[in-house]
Amino acid sequence: MSILFEILILIFFVFFSSYFPGRITIERLNLSEQEKFVLSFGISCFLFYIFGFLSYVLNISIFNGFFLLILLLFSIFFLYKTSL
Repeated sequence: MSILFEILILIFFVFFSSYFPGRITIERLNLSEQEKFVLSFGISCFLFYIFGFLSYVLNISIFNGFFLLILLLFSIFFLYKTSL
């Protein structure tokens, strides 16, 4: 049972971290909801690729964790701010 719970948490984390950082950047664009949905995944994957590459080039292993934490906190903040 705990393995299933861990898998569900991991799925939620992957979806959250690959959707909301890009959604923040395209929120104000005049696009349809389907275009925003797809574009947010693309932009988020691009951001994670760039910062992963920078952590490889700079040889900083903790850089990805801090970047992910900052992006998740900003995305929660902006989602809360736009819902009010």
